[in-house]
Amino acid sequence: MSPVMERGETGVSPQLWCVILTLGLALGWALPSVRFFSTPAQYLPVHTALEFVAMAVACMVFALAWNLRRQPGNSDKILLGAGFLAVCLIDFGHTLSYAGMPDLLTPSGPEKAINFWLAGRYVAAAALLGIAVLPKRDLSACAGNCLVAGVVVVAACAWWLGLMHPQWFPRTFVPGEGLTPFKIGAEYLLAALYALAAWGLLVKAKRTDNANLHWLAAAAWVQGLAEMFFTLYGEVTDLFNLLGHVYKAVAYLMVYRAMFDAGVLAPFREMKLERSRLQALLSAIPDPVFVKNANGVFMSCNKAFERLLGAPEKSILGKTDYDFFDKDLADFFREKDRAATAAGRPLSNEEWLEFAADGYSGLFETTKTPLYLDGQAIGTLGIAHDITRRKRIEADLRLAAAAFESQTAMLVTDANGVILRVNQAFLRDTGYAVEECVGQTPRILRSGRHDPAFYQKMWESIRSSGVWQGEIWDRRKDGSIYPKWLTISAVLGDSGEVTHYIGLHQDVSERKLAESRIHQLAYYDQVTGLPNRILLQERLSQVMAKCRASSNYGVLLFVDLDNFKTLNDTLGHNVGDLLLKQVGEVLRRCSRESDTVARLGGDEFAVIMSELGTDPSAAMQGAEAAARYLLSELGRTFQLGNVIHRNTVSIGATLFKGEQESIESLMRQIDLAIYQAKGAGRNTVRFFDPSMEIALRERAAIEEALRYAIEEEQFLLHYQAQIGEDGRIEGAEVLLRWQHPERGMVSPAIFIPLAEETGDIVLLGSWVLKQAAAQLARWAESPVMAGLVLAVNVSAVQLRQPDFVEQVTTVLREAGADPGRLKLELTESMLVNDVEATIAKMQSLKAIGIGFSLDDFGTGYSSLSYLKRLPLSQLKIDQSFVRDVLVDANDVAIASSVVALAKSLGLGVIAEGVETEAQRELLAGIGCHCYQGYLFSRPLPIGDFERLVSGA
Repeated sequence: MSPVMERGETGVSPQLWCVILTLGLALGWALPSVRFFSTPAQYLPVHTALEFVAMAVACMVFALAWNLRRQPGNSDKILLGAGFLAVCLIDFGHTLSYAGMPDLLTPSGPEKAINFWLAGRYVAAAALLGIAVLPKRDLSACAGNCLVAGVVVVAACAWWLGLMHPQWFPRTFVPGEGLTPFKIGAEYLLAALYALAAWGLLVKAKRTDNANLHWLAAAAWVQGLAEMFFTLYGEVTDLFNLLGHVYKAVAYLMVYRAMFDAGVLAPFREMKLERSRLQALLSAIPDPVFVKNANGVFMSCNKAFERLLGAPEKSILGKTDYDFFDKDLADFFREKDRAATAAGRPLSNEEWLEFAADGYSGLFETTKTPLYLDGQAIGTLGIAHDITRRKRIEADLRLAAAAFESQTAMLVTDANGVILRVNQAFLRDTGYAVEECVGQTPRILRSGRHDPAFYQKMWESIRSSGVWQGEIWDRRKDGSIYPKWLTISAVLGDSGEVTHYIGLHQDVSERKLAESRIHQLAYYDQVTGLPNRILLQERLSQVMAKCRASSNYGVLLFVDLDNFKTLNDTLGHNVGDLLLKQVGEVLRRCSRESDTVARLGGDEFAVIMSELGTDPSAAMQGAEAAARYLLSELGRTFQLGNVIHRNTVSIGATLFKGEQESIESLMRQIDLAIYQAKGAGRNTVRFFDPSMEIALRERAAIEEALRYAIEEEQFLLHYQAQIGEDGRIEGAEVLLRWQHPERGMVSPAIFIPLAEETGDIVLLGSWVLKQAAAQLARWAESPVMAGLVLAVNVSAVQLRQPDFVEQVTTVLREAGADPGRLKLELTESMLVNDVEATIAKMQSLKAIGIGFSLDDFGTGYSSLSYLKRLPLSQLKIDQSFVRDVLVDANDVAIASSVVALAKSLGLGVIAEGVETEAQRELLAGIGCHCYQGYLFSRPLPIGDFERLVSGA
């Protein structure tokens, strides 16, 4: 803990203040009461001045707290500020009611003033106790306003009681006799409460390492000392009464000191520390780094740049390139500065530089990045990286057989297949030495996994087309078998005959493992090993088809564990996972081999049962019997390690025959059924009743409103920033919003699926595309916005339109928009049908510069066999994986696998739904450096978004 934070401006620690002031109380306790003022009239102005000082400090505490209410962890500040607002208001009543002050509604006097005094002191004690006891957290603006309003109400009640009904209070002062036992007892209780608050604040300060809590603890202690003084005086004019008011003012100042340090001084200290860190980081960079202002004057540099110019930093700052280089070179540097500023993005150039300090000369790649403040260019950041060695290596590689000595394993054979030459990558992958390969044939690599027909087909392709490529399993020297992607090309001589064969292969073991892992993570629950929701839906589709063909009934059961959250919260996730595993085992044991048992997520399971017969009554009886049996088997005691848990479940069920129902409708039906089971008190079974579909009427109303909204163009676009690897805004995702005149803002989760079902999504999508293209054209005229890329979501219905490619190209051409600034986001569900047509359309659009991002990756179809064929530029990690990535190892594994797969395919990757810095840091740690989410920006109207970009 920093001594600076623990001491006041005078250098006296809060502990020492407490000792000094406690000794003052002890001394006062030992001395007899001294009449300090001759008459109450003499003491009245002093008392009024002291109270106004205390009220002013209390107002300052509230004002500071109110201005800091938006800081993270604001609950302590708002609670303290609100409490002292109430204290200030009540102390004002105390001041106006003091003996000798003009009557306010009722006669002023000692007892009336004491009533206000005690009310204010108890409110202050409550505020300090609240801070000591309650954990620090973020309060919403509404909660903070409600708290302030509440304390104002408390103060108003104190005024009402003190002014209008003072007779309701017990006697606190008897003229000529002094304080009553009630008054003294109330002061002792206050002293005890303040002491308790001081102890609690000290404990909390030790636990949180927060020095300012020491000052609050000291304030509570000194306030308690003040209350002790008020148990000693006999007349308002004696010294004890005066010291009590002085101690109170000191306590208030301590509170303000703690608030001012935490809210004002601490951020400045942190900013100074961060600046020191950045300066240290800059000095540690081995490449020359410099900062110039808009006029080309050097403002900062590191040690490497000092070595380049042969001068210390103090001799560089304030000068320009013309002070260190000849005019031609200085002109060149200034031209590059202006070019980077005009482009509004980093620009690189290569230049030969000679270090003045040691004479070293080399080729440097200098990257200059424009610096902005409030949208105005203020200078340039330059980094010069020595690329001399890299250029020499590149020249050497060009002179050598670059392709042969690449990282791709390669072998060359003669026309008879005898190996003539292999490269180092081949030796590394296979484990053979050169002499063990040359003179042999590639048969030494055969794994035995492929039959003769496979190789026959391979050589037929080579003979007919001169090339073959595909996946093949081979064997290394150590006997291990591994997959690789092999390409064999025939080399023809002048006469057209085959002279050599060249084979290139790439080990795809990691990619295959990643594909397998992603498949496991995508289709199976990692806790129970059961199929997950995606696989359940596939199985449900298959069962529905069988029921439709055989006229048999099936049943879908939704099993929800009762009070599972309480178990997790009280005993921990490990115990919760044990219960989930055992429930999964019970469901498997109680189900037939032909049934499907799945975990949908959280505490939700599902069971699909088929072949229940063609008679609806018998099928219902069988389904109910099965559900009751599961209810009984799951409603027993489970041994969870050292814990015995009595479990109950709620089961929702729906019969289906596969004729009219869809998977979505069945899922809605069991959701309604489980809701009814929960509402019936849990631990029961409920079957779907068509009457539950009253809610579907609302859907019809929205559908009608949607058609009208399309005609009247009630839609608008919001833009959510997408952050690139350099931390800057590289573009935005266009998000459609429906502003209904009566319903207000309608959620896209309601109207987008509905539009897809009704086919209205085609009109909506076309409108969005036109608006996006027009916006790109407008941005092209702005240097700040011209480099942004707009991502537009495309629905499966749109993509299946025969003239989709023509629609997109026409919109871009008419708007005059750059296709390279448009990115279309597709979802995995689009790959289910007509994949070849989808790939063809994507390739046509990519040919004119349009990029593609695969949205919600890992939540849908995830056909890895087609993924490598898609002309994608980016994978998007779904927010469902990002949301719990800090607490769910499965989500971390999925995100890591997606990043690994993207890298192996040469694709970019972006994570959506990033809401916290901790999530961003974790994603960066696994290799994901592009983000989208509330951490950076909410979806914004166009004006707000453009201001955000300009401000960045």
